[in-house]
Amino acid sequence: MEKTDIKGIDSKITSFITSSSDTVYFEYGAYNNPFNESKIIVNDSLIYKTLKENSFSESVVFSTNKELDSNQGVFLDNYYYYDTINNHIAKVMLPKKSKRDKWVYILKMLMERKITFLFIHFIH
Repeated sequence: MEKTDIKGIDSKITSFITSSSDTVYFEYGAYNNPFNESKIIVNDSLIYKTLKENSFSESVVFSTNKELDSNQGVFLDNYYYYDTINNHIAKVMLPKKSKRDKWVYILKMLMERKITFLFIHFIH
């Protein structure tokens, strides 16, 4: 297994290349949160047209059932679910279009209300 340390701005990043050529990234720091995805969903065609014309194009989508589509994450680029790994709650992200990547995000609350994150990215 090949290990590489990568320079991060405010976190420690390490990658490992496995014998099957998978790459696993570990990022440990106080501010990394890769699972912050959102879309603006509107059900009014005039509002939709106005927002699209004012450069919000990628984050604005039109839906005839705004609440249901928002609750189900229909327009998000990824699937999300929670799991437990060694007694730690982990949020897992799976891209809807790419079957290559899998992201795991572990949040651990420490004493004195400090928060640390461990972010793992698997690439096949």
